[in-house]
Amino acid sequence: MRTGLEVFGDIDGAVTVLREELAQTQRRIEELEEQEETLRREERALLQTLAQIRTEALLSGDIEATQREIVALLEERRKMRQKTQAERDALAEQLHEAEEKRRTIHEQLYAAGERLMQARQAWQEALENEPRYQHLLASVTQAKHKAQAAAKQAEEARRKQEKKAEPYRSDPLFSYLWDRGYGTPTYRESGWVRMLDGWTAKVAGYEANRRNYALLLQSTRLYETHAARQQEAYEAKRRELEEIRKAKADAWSIDRLIDEEASLRKELEAQDAHIEALEQKRMQTDRALQAYASAQDTYTQRIEALYAELLGGKDILTLAETAAQTATSEDDRLLHRLQRLRQERNAVEERRRTLRETLETKRLRLEELERTRSELKRRRYDDYRMGYDRNVDIGGVLGDILGGVVQSGVLLDTLAKAGRVRYDMPDIGWGGDVFTPSQDHSFPDAGDLFSFPGSGEFDEGGFRTGGGF
Repeated sequence: MRTGLEVFGDIDGAVTVLREELAQTQRRIEELEEQEETLRREERALLQTLAQIRTEALLSGDIEATQREIVALLEERRKMRQKTQAERDALAEQLHEAEEKRRTIHEQLYAAGERLMQARQAWQEALENEPRYQHLLASVTQAKHKAQAAAKQAEEARRKQEKKAEPYRSDPLFSYLWDRGYGTPTYRESGWVRMLDGWTAKVAGYEANRRNYALLLQSTRLYETHAARQQEAYEAKRRELEEIRKAKADAWSIDRLIDEEASLRKELEAQDAHIEALEQKRMQTDRALQAYASAQDTYTQRIEALYAELLGGKDILTLAETAAQTATSEDDRLLHRLQRLRQERNAVEERRRTLRETLETKRLRLEELERTRSELKRRRYDDYRMGYDRNVDIGGVLGDILGGVVQSGVLLDTLAKAGRVRYDMPDIGWGGDVFTPSQDHSFPDAGDLFSFPGSGEFDEGGFRTGGGF
């Protein structure tokens, strides 16, 4: 079985491959842009030469002024692109350092988790081999059942009391005398009031009803007292059992290991949040660079508009036909060369267009894979308690993602099917009703997987650790 650390190492490797492919494509586009700009400079030089011969009929506008504006725009575009690229490179470096730090924390968490799981298993074995603990475990189970039965009897007695007490309490004369304590040592009236209350009691047959009602209340109190004693006995046995569990946990430093694991998990979560923020910033710079690579930036659009304005809306063929009608052959030669340059530039632009499409495809593929990786981390598919079936070809899925055969979401489904729980929780509850380890070892799609009984506050479910997923 492969660990989550190993599997996520493969995923990180796939992300690195895509990033490098993206960078290589970007560099190739930049090389073609430089090649295209060289051709454009030669075009501008030819146009300027044409203007010096006889170009009033060929070209419109001030060529020198247009060229100066184009050169200024190109320089400003170059600076802005360099600035964006520098920001992107800085973010890439920060992201690399953050991911390396995350990998270190993850490895430390794995090691801490392994120590904690081994200590838990040793703790379980120690409890299983402790005769006094096993005896108390059975005793606590029996005491709990008795306490539950007594509580149920007390509750039933209260319900019966409420039902049987209704005829008494609904009699106004009985309620009057009962509330004053007539017939009991608590009665304090004298004189005419005592005499009238005595006459009322005789008329209402109060004395017999009082004894029956008192007996009814006493019966309920007996049930409640019995339930309270059974609960106290159960709690006393629980405390004794807890002391043994706590002593064994202390012997294996469970508290310290839990704190160590929790601290590293918190540090890992904070690092994940930091990485996600860096990835968002890097994606923004990638999109800005993509605009430059696809000639969608405002500088390129303005330059193209200046070229169109310079040619007066005419293409090279139209200019060549006009030049053929002039007396000189020099302008014909220059326009022929201009045609060749335009053809070369179109070929370069076509290669750039293909690379731009490739760049956009790889950029979207990288963003999708990084989002999937973030989601897998959020669901803790990389947790040390999880392993993955070696028979499932996770590497093949990653290869298909890199090749564009499948989308990154397939990876999540694959890991969900291949995942297995590497560690079961110790079965050290009492009576089987506190905890039993899951028999379903398939990897859940999302949410909490399980929480471990630890050595903190002891409740009905075992020692609480707060260390669940």
